[in-house]
Amino acid sequence: MLQLREEQVEFLARLNKSPEGQALLAILNMLQGELDAALRKARGEDIYRAQGAAEQVDVIISMLTTAQLKLERRATAPRRPAAMA
Repeated sequence: MLQLREEQVEFLARLNKSPEGQALLAILNMLQGELDAALRKARGEDIYRAQGAAEQVDVIISMLTTAQLKLERRATAPRRPAAMA
């Protein structure tokens, strides 16, 4: 799974809170609905393509919607001691 850097998670958290981020999330949710409908109609190898596209959109939606929670968890997580040389 993709591991985002701290500044990338911060960006996603800010984006999700903004009107533009909410508009993007609405578009992604509409796309996800269309992909779900296409998946139900798909046959043969088209199923694999539809599943892959739906999964990728789901990952992006999840990254946007969970960024703030990840920041909060990181802020409260105990710090590991620095490695000794």
